[in-house]
Amino acid sequence: MRIAEAAEIVLKDAKVPMHARDIAVALEAKKLFEFRTAEKASVVSKALTKSEKFAKTAPGVFALR
Repeated sequence: MRIAEAAEIVLKDAKVPMHARDIAVALEAKKLFEFRTAEKASVVSKALTKSEKFAKTAPGVFALR
């Protein structure tokens, strides 16, 4: 599963915008994605910025459109 697909699941469950750092933690907790880097929030942020499904509501904070 790709990060954007997994993040969509996490944000639907949360029903509120979340910081990329918190999304990364939730992805691992739910075993939706396994990171191979220590820069997890950066990877999440880059992936969500590229997708039209997400809106950036504050620095590092994303919501579903």
